[in-house]
Amino acid sequence: MNELLIILTSLFGGLNIFQFLFFRAERKKAFATAEDLMLDNEQKKQDLHQGDYDYLTKRCDKLVKDYFEMMEKAQTAMDEAAKLRSEITYLKGLRCYVTI
Repeated sequence: MNELLIILTSLFGGLNIFQFLFFRAERKKAFATAEDLMLDNEQKKQDLHQGDYDYLTKRCDKLVKDYFEMMEKAQTAMDEAAKLRSEITYLKGLRCYVTI
C-alpha cells in the first residue's frame, strides 16, 4: 500500500496537477481572448463598411439631385431656344410692302 501511495504521489504529485489545470485554464482564456479580438475586428470592419455605404448613398443622392436640376435647366433652355427659333422663322417670313 505504501508503494502504491508513493507511485501515485510521484505521478500525480502536488503541483503537477495544479500546473496542468492552470495551463489548461490559461489556454482556454487565451483562446477566448483571441476569439473576442476577432469578433471586435469583424465588428469594426462592418462599421467601416457601413460608413462607406452611408457616404456612397449620400453622394449618389446628391448626384441624382444635381442631374435632375441640370435636366430641368436644359429643358428650360431648349424651350427658350425653340421659342426664339419660331420667332426668327416668323420674322424672316414678314415682308415689307410699304412703298413711298
